[in-house]
Amino acid sequence: MIEAGSLPSSAAFSVANMAEAIKIQDLFADHLEQREIFSKKEVDLYRGTYRELLPKLWAQELQAKKAGAQSSFLPARIWYAWKEKTIHEQSAQVSSVFEKIKNFLATPAYAAYSISPCYREGTPNLVRGSQRSAPCCNCGLRCTSNGCIFVNDCGESGSSCTIQLGCLNLACPNLPAIWDGRICACYI
Repeated sequence: MIEAGSLPSSAAFSVANMAEAIKIQDLFADHLEQREIFSKKEVDLYRGTYRELLPKLWAQELQAKKAGAQSSFLPARIWYAWKEKTIHEQSAQVSSVFEKIKNFLATPAYAAYSISPCYREGTPNLVRGSQRSAPCCNCGLRCTSNGCIFVNDCGESGSSCTIQLGCLNLACPNLPAIWDGRICACYI
């Protein structure tokens, strides 16, 4: 938002309560709408979610939790536990809007075949891992008492370097990983 000019570079926010969190989310929603990154309908859904729906669901979930804890009658405790779980699941369903926001904020890494692909194999899975910035695949510095020199490939487990800088040995040490030229994705 700072790069796009929606916020001054000196912008800083306190998030000590829900009102302050909503203020920041309003600024972000305005940014999404002004830049036409999301449709007006999507932005309105986002605003309604964090302003009305989630606070209402959280209050209901908390109320069910308290009522269940205070009741000594077993069927009532079971009822309130079920109600709390159901409300929590409704909150999770709302997350589709937030998932789209998250995907917008975190640039996904795309694995592609190249002449010298940068990856470390691991167990295949469908779980999305973490994404981190990395300047190179397996580079680093080899330092001695005379100074440090840049090494483009630190070798297996980074053994040729004393300081790791790359995807495989700094961002995702000993983890299945792939680097797409700027983003390092690893399965944790």
